[in-house]
Amino acid sequence: MFKAIMLDPDNRDYLKGMIHYITGIPLSELENITVENSDYLIGNKKDKKMRSDIIISVGNRYINIEMNKDYYEGIFRKDHAYFEKISANVYNLYKR
Repeated sequence: MFKAIMLDPDNRDYLKGMIHYITGIPLSELENITVENSDYLIGNKKDKKMRSDIIISVGNRYINIEMNKDYYEGIFRKDHAYFEKISANVYNLYKR
């Protein structure tokens, strides 16, 4: 539900406002945000499929938005793993 609400084109101003409030990025810079593919590339058959809720790019910045129902042990390790996957995907895009 979170993803559906946040990615609805009618709620784009709300999404930009939330990103501005949390990150401090000026609203004028958020006019051209792009919603990126939130499925991470699988490097080999042992990799677990990972998916973020929302990934937004703003120029050369990438913002990963996650909504977690509860706090649990390991949540920060999981979020860090997502960050590492995003970094690898961006590196592979620019490497080409």
